[in-house]
Amino acid sequence: MLREEVEQLAGNLTGDEHTWVDLKHHYPINEDRGNEKKADFIKDVAAMANTVSLQPDYGLRFLNEDERYILVGVDDSGDIVGTTEQLSGYTSLLDVDTSTPQNTLADYLTPTPDVEIHKYDDTEPYLCLIVIEAHDSPPVTINRELGSELSRGDVYIRDGDRNRPARREDYLDFVQFHLEKERDYITDGIEQVVGMNIDYLRDLGQVREVEAEDDDNVIPVSPGEDGPDIQSSLINPIELDSVSRELNADVTKWRRRNRHSCSEESLYDYYLNTGQLDLAEEQLAFLVQSSWNNGHLGSFWVWKMESKEPLLHAIENTNIRSMESNHTLYLGQLLACLGSESTVEQLVDYTGMNNHSYRGHGSIVLRCAEESEPDHALRATGTTTADGFETPDWTLSTMNSEELIEVIETICSELRSVIIESPEASPSGLKGWMRNAETYLAYHDDMGDDLDERIRSNFDS
Repeated sequence: MLREEVEQLAGNLTGDEHTWVDLKHHYPINEDRGNEKKADFIKDVAAMANTVSLQPDYGLRFLNEDERYILVGVDDSGDIVGTTEQLSGYTSLLDVDTSTPQNTLADYLTPTPDVEIHKYDDTEPYLCLIVIEAHDSPPVTINRELGSELSRGDVYIRDGDRNRPARREDYLDFVQFHLEKERDYITDGIEQVVGMNIDYLRDLGQVREVEAEDDDNVIPVSPGEDGPDIQSSLINPIELDSVSRELNADVTKWRRRNRHSCSEESLYDYYLNTGQLDLAEEQLAFLVQSSWNNGHLGSFWVWKMESKEPLLHAIENTNIRSMESNHTLYLGQLLACLGSESTVEQLVDYTGMNNHSYRGHGSIVLRCAEESEPDHALRATGTTTADGFETPDWTLSTMNSEELIEVIETICSELRSVIIESPEASPSGLKGWMRNAETYLAYHDDMGDDLDERIRSNFDS
């Protein structure tokens, strides 16, 4: 979200109670002595993630109905007052790398909610924004103790503009939320299989009665008071394996909330089971976007596209300016390999990728675009020292696309094993190998000027 959008959001708030947004003048997330501020931060995020009611419609196009916000540097009246890096005895949100609070949340919350942290410290008054996505599977629960401040198993929710422990009626709300989500998932699946929506089926005007023995290819349907009655016993359900069902569920969530991304473990399952997946355009677009969000280029999925429409779908479905800096780097490197130098230059300018918060990512991406040989891009793609993994005698530069795909699948299998055995592990060496292999794979493809134009038009819009 841009600074002017944060200011616009603050200016549109009315009333004293905001379930989906919290206003803070200053926001210490830790302290020199004690755990109170750290616990408050964890409770704030957990309560926001557990808020299942939708935000009111303020008519602001940049808002997502499933997002909750903590605005720092804004007083209770919605006035911009600014915050500061220096808080005596405390650690300010402005004073830490964004990964620090995110690691804290991963340590104390299960499941860990999707959180983005944005700092606006180029000009005064300084502001911060925390974006929390309402979780798909509430409740988000405290998973470990923190002194006397947090207890394992605690659940917090928003009540007006305050946090409180969940009560019995709140758990009933969670149950109702899951029931409605399951209903939506089932009816969405029916609509996809049948090819028309449920209301249309019910509104069919004339339905001819047909006996099963008259035609083996016809499912008997008879008029009913509330719409056609279908003899469901004659419908053979399509059996989908678990990985296909998981991907379909992920895509359904993504369709409703374009910020949804699959877990790292699920992504590697998809890489390893492509033969079992229905890789339609929407599925490929989702998988490319999830690859960026999990630290990969996604050229594996681009290679499987019959056209580049899914790639455009993923880009158009991504709020590039609100992406984490590392995720923007992976998107930039993919475009540097696939597209033209001018497109990448516009991406760097559009995202402000050369400012200090991106840690030089702009120059990395531009170098990838300027050089015509993959070797020059590889120096920017991370270490190739794999973590305890005996690397085969791979020479990526001599491999064709099929061989590179085999390498990627081998690395994915190892990565999946690592994160299952040690969820907190950071296998940067293995990811470096995979990034290198996907970089070479991307250089095997060519987008063309017409696609460049469509990507650039997304920046303009």
